Amino acid sequence: MIKQYRQSLGILKDKSHASEGKSVLDSIKSRIFNSLIFPAHWEKEGISQPNVACKEKAFRICKHILEIYEKVPNRIALTKEEGIFIAFDSSTGDKTLFIEVYNDLEAAYLVNDNVQKKILISDDITDFNFSKAIKYING
Repeated sequence: MIKQYRQSLGILKDKSHASEGKSVLDSIKSRIFNSLIFPAHWEKEGISQPNVACKEKAFRICKHILEIYEKVPNRIALTKEEGIFIAFDSSTGDKTLFIEVYNDLEAAYLVNDNVQKKILISDDITDFNFSKAIKYING
């Protein structure tokens, strides 16, 4: 099962599965750049849409987490804070890694314990090192 999962993400060297991993990245990229719908009432409230640089950084973060930690985002959405929201759920759903990337290119994450309803860890994203956060959601 793990081998099939890794093949579907294009992680194994087998060339026949490389395009499947690329399609996962293409899907993530499409979601970030093409599929997010900006609510009209936000514009009326003076909220800006995510800019291209924000979207590019959000995609780089998703790509990095996919390639290094083999995690695919469960949700990608816009934020009222003028940016992109990305969520990665644990396999049991009891913990979630939330990432936000803003138009000024600042980015931060937090890991939430969904059962105890508390934040386990949070930090600014400066070096694309998510190992502590991933440990929480991997159990």
